Amino acid sequence: MVKRKILITSVVVVVLVAGSIVYIFNRNSKKDNKIATSDNTISIDNTNYNPPTEEEKQETEQFKKEQEAKQNANIDSQQATSPTQKSGIANVVITNLQFTSQAATASGFVSNIFEDGGNCTLTLTLGNQKITGTSKGIADVNKTTCPEISIPRSSIPQSGQWTAVLSYASSKISGTSDRKTIEIK
Repeated sequence: MVKRKILITSVVVVVLVAGSIVYIFNRNSKKDNKIATSDNTISIDNTNYNPPTEEEKQETEQFKKEQEAKQNANIDSQQATSPTQKSGIANVVITNLQFTSQAATASGFVSNIFEDGGNCTLTLTLGNQKITGTSKGIADVNKTTCPEISIPRSSIPQSGQWTAVLSYASSKISGTSDRKTIEIK
């Protein structure tokens, strides 16, 4: 009987302590979260959830223009001082090269130019045989992406270890990637 009273007393004390902690926590957090409705402003933790004002919109647009100008200046600066760009030489990189039973595919990017519309060309070579496929370059953040180029298996005359090169050419720049090998079965 004594053990039972001690157990019940212990449970009651734990519940009271836990309840006090929860009460104090909720009371303090309510002090931090203020809601003022006199001018239809809702502010929780000093965050304004109202739609942006015209002034805020203009500031944002101005900030975007400044950031865009900085990025374009950085790109121009990088292009002017880049050791990989010598008299319009493109720094082309193959990022994906594979063969499936359907086709040989490749994609990549040009790291030292940012433009749309240049020609990306995948050239497969085996001996004196050459096969090509093309796509159009796409300006992508700070580089030019060469989307996937696919050469159907039916256009590849024989199996073997073909050499693959991705090249890029536009009115401003041209160049080729390092050679890679692709097994055509």
